[in-house]
Amino acid sequence: MKIVLETERLYLRTTGEDVLEPMVALWTDPAVTAHIGGPRDPEKVRAGGREDIGVDAPFMLWPLILKSTGQPIGHCGLLEKQFDGVPEIELIYVLAARHWGQGYAREISAALIGHAREPLGLKRLVALISPDNGASIRTALSLGFALDREFVREDGSTKLLYALDL
Repeated sequence: MKIVLETERLYLRTTGEDVLEPMVALWTDPAVTAHIGGPRDPEKVRAGGREDIGVDAPFMLWPLILKSTGQPIGHCGLLEKQFDGVPEIELIYVLAARHWGQGYAREISAALIGHAREPLGLKRLVALISPDNGASIRTALSLGFALDREFVREDGSTKLLYALDL
């Protein structure tokens, strides 16, 4: 597997068969997905993961690996999105609940911000956050994101769109 991005404690790498079941566990966990639309269908997660095996594209989610154990602890990356018809690049991190509160989200997000600047040459990133997700709001603010506006999703839920000029 190719390492895409590395920090002191973590790395993002291309998807392999070995991370499919941990990704299914992550995306089907009600606590983990509470602020991002709820648990996903396990077969769809598995199928999407299979499509990503070996792919290294600039805008995708990669498995987040804890260096000390070699175990996957999340799914993170940059995705192309549209908000009210405006194309944006969204910074996304999803971490297994047992790894919350240890600074991993901030650590990998800071690395992704650096990656967005160079080599990707991006000028702006956004983060879409549920208003009741205080931990993610604090993480975004600590990284320099500022509230841009409220955004209503297709399902009718209101989210906060935070933006960072790079």
